[in-house]
Amino acid sequence: MGDDTMITSAQVVNVSTSELSVSWVPVYPGSPCALGYQVCWAVYRTDVSRDVTEFTVTGLQSGTSYDFEVVALFEGNQMSLPYLLSGTTAVCESRLSTLIASEVHWTCLTSPSCTLDYDVCWTDLSSGNSSGCTPTGEISDSTPSFIIPGLNSCTDYNITVSTTTAGGTYFEASALARTPATARSLRSLTASDVLDSSFVLNWEILDDSVRCGHALDICATSTVSNDRYCSLNATGNQWQVTGLQPCSRYNVGATLTVDSQVLPPKNLSVFTASYNSTMIQSAQVVSVSTSEISISWIPVYPGSPCALGYRVCWGVKGADISLQICRSNLSTDATSFTIAQLQSDTNYDITLEAWLGGGVFSEQWSSDALTNVGSPVTSLRVKSVNTYSFEVHWTCLTSPSCTLDYDVCWTDLSSGNSSGCTPTGEISDSTPSFIIPGLNSCTDYNITVSTTTAGGTYFEASVRARTPATARSLRSLTASDVLDSSFVLNWEILDDSARCGHALDICATSTVSNDRYCSLNATGNQWQVTGLQPCSRYNVGATLTVDSQVLPPKNLSVFTASYKIAVEQGKGAGYQKPIFRKTAPEHHPAILATETETTRHKLIVKDGTMIQSAQVVSVSTSEISISWIPVYPGSPCALGYRVCWGVKGADISLQICRSNLSTDATSFTIAQLQSDTNYDITLEAWLGGGVFSEQWSSDALTNVCESSLSTLTASEVHWTCLTSPSCTLDYDVCWTDLSSGNSSGCTPTGEISDSTPSFIIHGLNSCTDYNITVSTTTVGGTYFEASVRARTPLSAESLRSLSAASVTNTSFVVQWEIPENSVRCGHSLEVCASNLYTNHKYCTSNATGSKWERVGLEACSLYDVTATLSVGHHVLPPVYISVATSRPSRAIICPEGWPVTVPDDTMLESMSVADMTRNNISVSWVPMYPGLPCSLGYQVCWGVAGVDPTIQACSSDLPRDARNFTIAGLRRRTNYTVQVMARFDGDVMSLPVQVVALTAVHPARIRASISPSSASQSNMRVTP
Repeated sequence: MGDDTMITSAQVVNVSTSELSVSWVPVYPGSPCALGYQVCWAVYRTDVSRDVTEFTVTGLQSGTSYDFEVVALFEGNQMSLPYLLSGTTAVCESRLSTLIASEVHWTCLTSPSCTLDYDVCWTDLSSGNSSGCTPTGEISDSTPSFIIPGLNSCTDYNITVSTTTAGGTYFEASALARTPATARSLRSLTASDVLDSSFVLNWEILDDSVRCGHALDICATSTVSNDRYCSLNATGNQWQVTGLQPCSRYNVGATLTVDSQVLPPKNLSVFTASYNSTMIQSAQVVSVSTSEISISWIPVYPGSPCALGYRVCWGVKGADISLQICRSNLSTDATSFTIAQLQSDTNYDITLEAWLGGGVFSEQWSSDALTNVGSPVTSLRVKSVNTYSFEVHWTCLTSPSCTLDYDVCWTDLSSGNSSGCTPTGEISDSTPSFIIPGLNSCTDYNITVSTTTAGGTYFEASVRARTPATARSLRSLTASDVLDSSFVLNWEILDDSARCGHALDICATSTVSNDRYCSLNATGNQWQVTGLQPCSRYNVGATLTVDSQVLPPKNLSVFTASYKIAVEQGKGAGYQKPIFRKTAPEHHPAILATETETTRHKLIVKDGTMIQSAQVVSVSTSEISISWIPVYPGSPCALGYRVCWGVKGADISLQICRSNLSTDATSFTIAQLQSDTNYDITLEAWLGGGVFSEQWSSDALTNVCESSLSTLTASEVHWTCLTSPSCTLDYDVCWTDLSSGNSSGCTPTGEISDSTPSFIIHGLNSCTDYNITVSTTTVGGTYFEASVRARTPLSAESLRSLSAASVTNTSFVVQWEIPENSVRCGHSLEVCASNLYTNHKYCTSNATGSKWERVGLEACSLYDVTATLSVGHHVLPPVYISVATSRPSRAIICPEGWPVTVPDDTMLESMSVADMTRNNISVSWVPMYPGLPCSLGYQVCWGVAGVDPTIQACSSDLPRDARNFTIAGLRRRTNYTVQVMARFDGDVMSLPVQVVALTAVHPARIRASISPSSASQSNMRVTP
């Protein structure tokens, strides 16, 4: 139902000690909408008919407030909005001495008791026939009282109280009293005989008010003109009001005065009838467009209630009247209406009439109007689809059809040579659109849409638009012309960034000194950085800002060259010809010496000096330690250092070199030297490839060994010869493995001329107890022998190998080989496998044997396997390998009937349509194994649903971490099948997951999370 307000106002009009009267004014008096009214108070309710507007509630308590609710009743047990009000009954305070109402009081003076029966009698002095008596029953009170009910107001009574005592004595007392006035409003106020210029008012006055003397004033006031018609001191029970206006509302108020008390007025609204069915004085068509016609009218009776509303009907001129459209809910205050959504260049019949209630309408006004001719290209507007595409929208207003071919053209306003036109093909749409692809970013375009109608008329509309900015980082950042104190930075800025306006800031920072060199707002495509330190690393950062968007910096590390020197060279006197080392290529010479020639000119060569100073810092019987200070501490020019040593005077090819010293090394100890031996030592920095720096060289003599056989260590045997006059002898050195009697050996030393000989026993096992014996026979034939026990030291060798085998989707086997030296010396092995995605870690401590099988792993996961070997108290550096578990497997039955296990290619858990527009579809997916190594990436394919699946487009270069993809340039309102597959090695793909999605008709964007359960409700289908 519509507006449920059916009661304009309500009030309490009559008040007494036991009664309250409620009066109300309906919104539509006499209207058939309301079947009746309902009055509710306390826990009671009463229904009255639709022509009753006042109700009196009786039997109430005096001096008590009551809440009332008045509602209109409709069909189907429906009710209007309630009207709420409240009222309070009068207070009763009468007694005999000052009698008001009917309460009698007296005094009993009997002794010893006042317990008596009384008779209370009364007589209406204005009518001898009206009297009565009532026994009170026994009263035990010296000041009794009694209420006489049912008396008339404004009436003189003779009151008598009598009794007979226990002794038989009769007593009686009388008093005259008048009941007070009772001011009660009219019992009813109604209207009858309503005509266009008059009506009759009817009322009923209660007996109480009649007895107490009254005066009645009644007035009727027009709500439109405020004309007032009154009857003062009205007599009888009706009054005819004449000379009224037709179709007007009159508010009637009846004020009753009883015994000088003015009671609240009783109100009523009365509507005069209409003079005839003419309700519209004039009407006209006020405006016409291509799709709208507006009319306005002047009512005969403005604001009159006779017209309950208006109805406007329209249809194509000459068409069947049953095809007309009507709007019937125009309000009674309406004086205009606009008919919309009409065809252009079309003549319409229009009618207007007032609704008088039910199916009755006033006299009709009619007219016709022709809509304007419409252009097929209006309201041209452009919006950006992305940086390189415009979507053009316009409105077609042609009639009767908008099925046309259009040409969409565009011109780059910054370059007149850059333009294009595309025919749209036939479009049957009143709001067409078209996407222009392949535009440049940050460019102003003039967009033109044109067409020719079936009648041969040419239409055209243009608009200007600018493509948005595309912020793209530098295409490249490189370094060239690297010298000892400068280098040149080169970069390339993409056309998109150049067009959109950009600023480039480049800085180079030394990693050693933190000195910073910057070029802000750099122009061109290169910048030479000067004043740098040689042999230093500089971190270069280039930050590009495009259209106020700061892009992530592009970084580069550049190493300056070593210091360069100038050498005079040429043919002629005084020329110093450089002599180069054989190991140094000619493009990296290291100067060693010069020889004189004649002609001079300068040659710039790289300075090979990388060692500022070096020295021998300690010497023992078997070790020599050296230390050095680099020219450029921490410099990257020196990639490492090489130390070479050999017995002084021996062939240089017999020298031993250690070439893997790190760039941070500043000392080295040469071990396992012979005692009392002079060694040549050289030190040079490795500059890369086969190039070394200028060499430092020295020599050092190891100390004389003074240890004896009794202090035997490891496998070097020392003893003292005390023969005289000469210690030139041949010795036999023998050894026996005490843990294995079969392992022994002897070696003759040959002739030794030394008083403190020594001999190294080779090929012993580590961590093994040996018995060592040295024996000789002197020239005189005497045999000498000495023995000692010794244990070879611990040899901690790392794992010889670490590999993985038998790799499945849930397990793999880790295999290793421990060298025998580490086995003999006592070892423990800890092997751990860590999942790089979930961080789950599986370990085995004190692993035995040569392999460990790890089960219960995640499929398609990458695990870091770490093996840490401890030998004795030495914890060796761990050995690492990475192992990737395979895809899950599934069992299939071959055609021959044999079961075969093959990889499970299910790589996608779900897929959904994330976004749909008229020309784009965006899909997203959830991988079964996110971020893991089984799939190398993803492939998305699409094609029109129901068409040959080989006719489709694919994008195969999506990376492994891709989770969504947008397909652009599609046809509107077309079903597309979209497939997503994971990509394995080669051309192998996973099982596809697909959806069928319908592109939108209108430019509004649609987002939906698609699942199989909801696909049928959204014009989409999901197919695994």
